[in-house]
Amino acid sequence: MNDKMNIIAVRIGEKYGPEYEAYLNNKLSKYNIIWIREPYHPHVTLQWNKMWGMQLEQDDPICVMDIDVLLVNDYEKIFDFPIERGQFAAMPGWWRDTKKHPWFINGGFFKYYPKDCKYIYDKFMSDIRGWQKYYIEKGITTGPVNGEQHFVEDSVNERLELKLLPVEWFTRWVTD
Repeated sequence: MNDKMNIIAVRIGEKYGPEYEAYLNNKLSKYNIIWIREPYHPHVTLQWNKMWGMQLEQDDPICVMDIDVLLVNDYEKIFDFPIERGQFAAMPGWWRDTKKHPWFINGGFFKYYPKDCKYIYDKFMSDIRGWQKYYIEKGITTGPVNGEQHFVEDSVNERLELKLLPVEWFTRWVTD
């Protein structure tokens, strides 16, 4: 493995075109981006493929991020955010689709040690279809494909220390 930090990004389906890959490849050229373009298992759908990084056999932390982002100002500090073994860093969620439980993260950015998160991967793989429907069926989020950030946060809280990146580092821009 090279000395560059690994960043995992998922681009499956037709929602986001190759220009999203080109943008991130250009902005993050000092990192090693691992693109997931096909499901790693036939039953794993869309953003749930981010779980793949949790089974990697590496001792260094990795980052997992959404591809529909704009990286501006001092954006590299999110990748440099310090964590230690036993910690899991995530982008704070600033909007919620539920008031039923106090979830705090946004699934758009994670940083973790893969070996620390293997139990999360194993838990997910033990019931892929069940977990992909769980938070939708409980009325916590809407379908057809959602809930991975809730699953990750609930699972992180079982064994790891959750660290939120500073909220002022992020914003949401919406256009019509």
